[in-house]
Amino acid sequence: MAQCLQSVQEFIQDSFVPMVAVLCSEDAERQTRKNHLGFSELVRPFCRLTSEVHMRDPNNQIHFIKNLKINVNNIVTQSPQPGAIRKLLSDVVSASQPAEGLTTNVITAGDYDLNISATTPWFEAYRESFFQSMPASDHEFLNHYLACMLVVSSTEAEPMEQFLKLSNEQHRIQHSNEYSYPKWFIPNTLKYYVLLHDISEGEEQRADLVYEEMKQRYGTQGCYLLKINSRTSARGSDEQIPDPWSQYLHKSTLQNQDFYEDDPSAVICNKNSENNFITMDGLDHPLKEDGLPNSFKDSPHQLERPSDPGGHFDSTDYVTSTELVQDGKKQHMLPAHGVCLTLNDHDRIRQFIQEFTFRGLLPHIEKTIRQLNDQLGSRKGLSRSLFSATKKWFSGSKVPEKSINELKNTAGLLYPPEAPELQIRKMADLCFLVQHFDLAYSCYHTAKKDFLNDQAMLYAAGALEMAAVSAFLQPGLPRPYPAHYMDTAIQTYRDICK
Repeated sequence: MAQCLQSVQEFIQDSFVPMVAVLCSEDAERQTRKNHLGFSELVRPFCRLTSEVHMRDPNNQIHFIKNLKINVNNIVTQSPQPGAIRKLLSDVVSASQPAEGLTTNVITAGDYDLNISATTPWFEAYRESFFQSMPASDHEFLNHYLACMLVVSSTEAEPMEQFLKLSNEQHRIQHSNEYSYPKWFIPNTLKYYVLLHDISEGEEQRADLVYEEMKQRYGTQGCYLLKINSRTSARGSDEQIPDPWSQYLHKSTLQNQDFYEDDPSAVICNKNSENNFITMDGLDHPLKEDGLPNSFKDSPHQLERPSDPGGHFDSTDYVTSTELVQDGKKQHMLPAHGVCLTLNDHDRIRQFIQEFTFRGLLPHIEKTIRQLNDQLGSRKGLSRSLFSATKKWFSGSKVPEKSINELKNTAGLLYPPEAPELQIRKMADLCFLVQHFDLAYSCYHTAKKDFLNDQAMLYAAGALEMAAVSAFLQPGLPRPYPAHYMDTAIQTYRDICK
């Protein structure tokens, strides 16, 4: 069996976490690449809060959140393709097979003796990659982006103008008809402005002045000055700096020993990487003739650059580890990740994530939950009362409920974005993401009834599924686990939502 390191509750909570997008200026990306990492990769090991945080629910009661984790990714404007997802999952399983010589179970079938591995070490890697590679959908909002970090270097000639450009770019991606992906949680996405200061090359006094201007324009809760790269001589220092990034990068890269030669802590790179390669999941990806992969051409900031091992890629740009090492003679070793960072830099990045989450993201989520609750209290009550009165007037009697097998297939039904039913689902998903499982259950339960009334079976199945999970995760199990909710959701997905 797989050796699962997490409990079921921990696994579920880690699978559904607040999603945060990233847009970087070219200079900011260049400064993080000194560590052979993109910005989203740089912060990824520090994305779990080390202390308990709290927020207030719509009833003004304090709600505590433990071990909160966020997911930070580059913006990718193309949905993952099924073929690429299957390829990724196959590679993950292949790279996670048990070592030779381990104990196996022998099963005799006729003249054949089959050696079956007694363990499945690939299972957790497969499961993690499967969840991360699932594309965002329209009937649920759990993996829609709640916020966007806009990252600009302090060495920019006009940092404030660069922030404005990135802000306009994010607005264009979300609100124009040009892009249908990625998905955003609400129209008013939280924008968090990050000034990245490279200690080894920037003027600290200038960075402080720019940051003061940022605080006046965006507020102290909406911006941050992050200082990195204080280790000026990576090769000359005898200090052993840990590499917390390896476990978060592409697993096939880390588990395939063909990638390493003399130094097991190093990663491979083409000799001409500065001019001909873009890093992708810790790997290096060859560029097309014009210097950008085909899917990157539309954006001046290379928005579609995949940086998350969880599957934000497409079938043309996904590169396997085998393809990267076929011409090993042309490749040489690079130092480990984070070569320009000290332990103080690690602490600064960790503190940055803490500040962003506590002072930026959680207040934004709290405010959004309150707004949704207020909207539903007014709009839904009015719309439902009118609907019920009209229905009663024309029908004259109550319509009997139908069983799952009698309901017609309305999987293609789409609600408008402002529909009260979707606002309830959004509120439920937000509560779930911040571990308020009791309120989440109530919202999912209400949404489930509305979707069933409309025979919107895909939406109803999603609400049933998450209502069951919310009940399961409630501390102390105040109500019995509604197994029939999950059974009905599975049956609906299987028989109706085809």
